[in-house]
Amino acid sequence: MDARLVQKMKKIRNGIFDLAGLTILLYTIAFIPLTIAGLQLRAWVNVACAVFVGVCVLLWLLLTFFTADSIKKRITMGVTLLGIACFLWIFRFPLFIFCAAVPHKDRVDTIDGKTFVGYEDNFWDKSIDYYEYKNFIVSGAKRIFSLYTVEEKPDGSIAYYDMDGNRIYHLQDLHEYRYVDELK
Repeated sequence: MDARLVQKMKKIRNGIFDLAGLTILLYTIAFIPLTIAGLQLRAWVNVACAVFVGVCVLLWLLLTFFTADSIKKRITMGVTLLGIACFLWIFRFPLFIFCAAVPHKDRVDTIDGKTFVGYEDNFWDKSIDYYEYKNFIVSGAKRIFSLYTVEEKPDGSIAYYDMDGNRIYHLQDLHEYRYVDELK
């Protein structure tokens, strides 16, 4: 390879590594005070950060392979990339379980005039865990209540049901919600 191309690839590789490190640092800086304040980052932020850092690490490994200056380093990087590919292939079922455990849909619903963030889980049975809505990036960390079926009708209305299959018309109909401290 041309020496100038290798130098450019090394600069890009170092920039990618710095970008992944900066993302992890910013995520940690945001995560700690939010946890102390009883808040959490919304699910889409967590997934976006994890995917971004994963892609950065894979790009960094590939660029390290292509910019290696000796055959010994290239063989080492090739074996490392092959090992990662084998690990992902062998452990694809546990990775599937992990991915299935991530909420499938992040929804913002207004029930009885109060806005909540709901995280749908369709892994075994469909259920939605609701948290207090704060803003586009942050929600409350304490689960307020769960609904086990949400039926969206063609006219745009939504019907909510509890775990026993009873239709929920108001939040006060939910046993677990009646004992939650009043939302601020």
